[in-house]
Amino acid sequence: MIPERDITIEFKNNRSKYLREVISLCKEFNEFSPGEVNSLRTTCDEIYSKWDQFNFIFWKTIDWKGSTLSYNGCTLGSHADKTRIFYAVQQNRLDHLCSVIEEIRSIRMKYPAKQFKDISTKDIMQICN
Repeated sequence: MIPERDITIEFKNNRSKYLREVISLCKEFNEFSPGEVNSLRTTCDEIYSKWDQFNFIFWKTIDWKGSTLSYNGCTLGSHADKTRIFYAVQQNRLDHLCSVIEEIRSIRMKYPAKQFKDISTKDIMQICN
């Protein structure tokens, strides 16, 4: 079994025009602790299912003073290190989506009934999300 990957984004309250929106999106995740230092702790699986929210949170907080990203207990503060982790998670999500799509295609080939042939790429993306 592959171990869960913990990802934590921490950021301080600030004067950014995006702070309220970021905090609102963080509340959609299972483990968000608001405070003077806000902490969003999540897993890759939760990120995959809430990709748009995570994407927004990450890109708005990445350069805020004092913001950090922790990956499996390793805390990163530089822009380059944080983006390296982000792009690795994004690539893993893409690989996951591609494997799900391939699995759906193999099912469609085994069961060539009309209802499987009518599944569009848009439908597949909705299934994956």
